[in-house]
Amino acid sequence: MTAIQTQTASESIRKLAEKHPQGITPEIVLREASKKSSPLHDHFDWDDTVAAQRWRMEQAAGLIRKIRVTYDTSEGKTITVRAYVNVRDAEEGEEIDESSRGFYVAMGTAVSVESYRDQMLSACKRDAEAFERKYASLLEAAGVIEAIRRLK
Repeated sequence: MTAIQTQTASESIRKLAEKHPQGITPEIVLREASKKSSPLHDHFDWDDTVAAQRWRMEQAAGLIRKIRVTYDTSEGKTITVRAYVNVRDAEEGEEIDESSRGFYVAMGTAVSVESYRDQMLSACKRDAEAFERKYASLLEAAGVIEAIRRLK
């Protein structure tokens, strides 16, 4: 998706939000996007066979992400984490293709393979930055945001 397409989609959704001040829903956006003249139309897959297959792939990935494992740390704490982590393969020194879906490996594998661990740390940084952006306007989150900033 190009920056212009993203901007156009953003403007279209902003207009929908103005038209629906009580709040917009995915159904409202989809109804608008179903019109072939809508700037949102090309952001959706209208081939039902392809869309259904993509949805089933997303459901399968969701099942994998739901599986949890609980273990005790060396500090005596019990923590629960995802059992599998999505990673991408790359040869040493090779850039990782961020557009690829990747594959899931057990958490133990992810933390013990350096390139997978690096990917987890990068995801952690992205998640922390996203948390900062999303909750920056909440005074109640200031302590958490400050702690995140100290980790950088």
